[in-house]
Amino acid sequence: MRKVPISRKWGIHVEEVRYHFGASLVLLIISDKWKPSIICELDEGARRYNELHKQLNQHNAHPISQKVLTEQLRQLEEDLIVTRTSYNTVPPKGVYSLTPYGSRLHQFLVEMTKLGEELAPHLAKAVAPIEFDYHYQEMIHH
Repeated sequence: MRKVPISRKWGIHVEEVRYHFGASLVLLIISDKWKPSIICELDEGARRYNELHKQLNQHNAHPISQKVLTEQLRQLEEDLIVTRTSYNTVPPKGVYSLTPYGSRLHQFLVEMTKLGEELAPHLAKAVAPIEFDYHYQEMIHH
């Protein structure tokens, strides 16, 4: 049995985890800060590591470190959201792209982002203004 994300996230070695809803598993998969951004960037097309790193840092106020990007890409690979294709060239070339599950997940992220943008003005009245690095219009193909 493939280890489920919660075992990696919490350092617990388990053979089975029960979720109340399938959505809980998906939310766990994308719960790290950069994973939604990685998925959105890869929806635009396959990217080499350095290109992806550069693109992510152009869109965000706080840059992602190479260590964090590497960790989150590996986790997304383990969770069947991203695939890495290696090319036997000099220097070695690896290209990251979304799997079919990753493409489906991107569509959910677009809808979740729309909902978040609709809710933000209403929720912000009780607290400080809510701001976003990505907006839904930036997540869809033009």
